[in-house]
Amino acid sequence: DPRFWRDYRNPVSPLFTDGPIRFVYMGTATHHADLELVLPAFERLAATNPGQFILTLIGVTSTPPEAEWLEVCSLPQTARSYPGFARYVTRNLSFDVGLAPLARSPFNGAKSDVKFLDYCAMGLLSVVSEGEVYGQAVADGLAIGCGPSPDAWYDALAAIVERRNDVAEMRRRAVDHLWVSRNVLTDLHPLADLLP
Repeated sequence: DPRFWRDYRNPVSPLFTDGPIRFVYMGTATHHADLELVLPAFERLAATNPGQFILTLIGVTSTPPEAEWLEVCSLPQTARSYPGFARYVTRNLSFDVGLAPLARSPFNGAKSDVKFLDYCAMGLLSVVSEGEVYGQAVADGLAIGCGPSPDAWYDALAAIVERRNDVAEMRRRAVDHLWVSRNVLTDLHPLADLLP
């Protein structure tokens, strides 16, 4: 909903800047198993590309690991509602790449691609688990898909850190896709069809 996510006076920029790549993974504390899927990739990335990235967690787990390359963001009380959260992350935080790993489970298999949409609204490139949830975004060239192994995640993350310009256009197109095709003010019929 652009009424929550867009600030037309200060639009988010889908551009990479110089300096370390800023990764973010956000979600509820139900994502601990999903985080475990990508942590080995980041540990390896820290060894091969030290000082070249920062990973910020927003929620995700109640027991985050400690590492020089890892930050934990605590949200203010005003960002605890969904509209407040949307406004806070788009106006106060700045990242380059959003992560959406999904460990294989029936619960994860029933999810929507809303995290991809949130990341697009934040102006980010999305790196997501391959599969049904994010399959369309990957097939359309709007997100980078990763298999269920730490090696697959490492390869994708290292490529971004080492060659960010190769994915800059994907990042820009994903943001455009959201506001042209996936926002609630573009086409209200799918939402109306869900109402009794």
